[in-house]
Amino acid sequence: MGKAPADQFYWGDWLNDVELQAATSTTRGVWINALSRMWYSKTRGEISGHIDMLSSITNGTKPFLTIIYKDLKTSRFPNAILTPEKFKNNTYKIDGLEISTLILTETNSLKIVEITEFKLFLIEAKTLGFCEVSHNSTGHLTLRNRRMYRNEKNKKAARLRAKKAYDKKHPPGDSTKTSRSLSSSSVLTSPSKNKKKTIKKSIPKTFPVTKKMRAYAKAKKYVGDLEDLTENFLIHHRKKGSTFADWYAAWQNWLKNEIKFYPERNKKDGSAYNYPQCNHCGAHVSSIRKGQECPICGEVVDGN
Repeated sequence: MGKAPADQFYWGDWLNDVELQAATSTTRGVWINALSRMWYSKTRGEISGHIDMLSSITNGTKPFLTIIYKDLKTSRFPNAILTPEKFKNNTYKIDGLEISTLILTETNSLKIVEITEFKLFLIEAKTLGFCEVSHNSTGHLTLRNRRMYRNEKNKKAARLRAKKAYDKKHPPGDSTKTSRSLSSSSVLTSPSKNKKKTIKKSIPKTFPVTKKMRAYAKAKKYVGDLEDLTENFLIHHRKKGSTFADWYAAWQNWLKNEIKFYPERNKKDGSAYNYPQCNHCGAHVSSIRKGQECPICGEVVDGN
C-alpha cells in the first residue's frame, strides 16, 4: 500500500509545545524537515542514520555561531541551554552523546562556538525533550516523533486485528474467502468491470400498443391518441437509427415528454390533430410552420 500524500498537522500542538518553542528558530527549521522525512520513512515516525547523513537530509549542514556564557545569570542570548561545563575541548557531551564542535574564542566569561545547525538541533532536542533522540556507540542516531510513530503503530495494530477477525470468520478452505495476498486493486475491481454490460438494441420490427402501455398512459393521465403517439415515436427513432437497451422505457419517456411539452395534444376529442402536420413524420404540432424544423423528427417542414 502506498504512502498517503498528506497528514494532519496540529498547529495548536506546534505553537503550544513549550519545549519546542523554547528552541531556536534554526532548530525548529531542522525539525520540520525531519518531520517531513519521517512521514516518508520506511518506519513512519522515525528516521535513522549517521549524524552526517541526517544532517544532509534535514538541510542542517550550515554552520551556526553561538555564544555560550559561563555565567548564565548574565546571559541575554536565547540559546542559554548550551552550558559550558558540558564542553571538553571541542566536544559537547549530553546524555552520553558526544557532538563535535569548534570553539572559536574563549574568555573568562564566554565561549564563541561554531556548530552545524543539525548538531545544534541534537543538543536542543536532547535538552528540551521535544523529540526522542537515541544513539549507539558507533554514532548511529535515531530521531522519533512520538505522535506520528504512535499513530502508525496503532494503525498497524488495527489492520492486524481486522485481518485476524477476517481469518477467523473465513477459515482456510472457505470458498467465500478472498486471498489476502492479492492487492486491493485486484480484489476491489472498479464498478464498471463488475457491472453487467448493457446491450442496446435497434427498434423492434413490431411495437404494438399493449395493455401495459395503456395502463401506464392512464396512470399518467394521458387521454390523447395513444396509437398515433406511438407511431410518431417509432417514425422518429427509425429515422434516427436509435438504439436502446429498453424500448419500453424509451416509450415511457416519450409519453412523459409529450405530456410535459405538448399539453394541447392531451385531449379526448382529438382536436389536437387539427393542428398542422409534419410531412416527414406525420406529427401534429401547433407550432409547426413551413420552413421550420419539426420538434418531433427534426426535419424541415415542406408543407403547410
